[in-house]
Amino acid sequence: MLHQPIGNISVDRDKIYEQCTIHTGQYEAASDILSRPPLPGSNYTELNSFSFLFEDEIVRPMIDEDKLWSVTNADDSAPSRVVMYMLRPATFTPPHEDWMQTYNKQLDEEQISRRRRWWIPVDNYIMGQVLMHEDYTVSHYKSGDVFPLGFRGRHVGVNASVQDRYYITFSALVKR
Repeated sequence: MLHQPIGNISVDRDKIYEQCTIHTGQYEAASDILSRPPLPGSNYTELNSFSFLFEDEIVRPMIDEDKLWSVTNADDSAPSRVVMYMLRPATFTPPHEDWMQTYNKQLDEEQISRRRRWWIPVDNYIMGQVLMHEDYTVSHYKSGDVFPLGFRGRHVGVNASVQDRYYITFSALVKR
């Protein structure tokens, strides 16, 4: 099933391309994911399963944050996290479930029950760039489309194109 966006926000792609490169991002091998069963022994390695991470303080100024809060109905008074990844051509995110360890450290038990994650592509759809979830597929999107991401379900990201794939994840609490 093709997943539909819940809205769209403005993303400053020119600024992202200028400021967010392999030289400014934090190299992140998928070693944590690769160490989880049943992937050991598979063909996923750090050679084809890595990305570059751009932290919250870099990404927030490049998006329409007010619209993001509105589209997601997230609680802007609670902790949140916006990060961006750049997945190079011919790389994959191995099948995994998100544990949200970094974000969870800021939350109490009641807040953890309200946590959600959204996925936002920086670019318009490029053939070969797709997000597959065990329940749906995200493709044929527009830059800034906001998709709820069922982080508890297994999912995988693919960049089988010849261009870098930039995407943003937004973790926040839904309003009570």
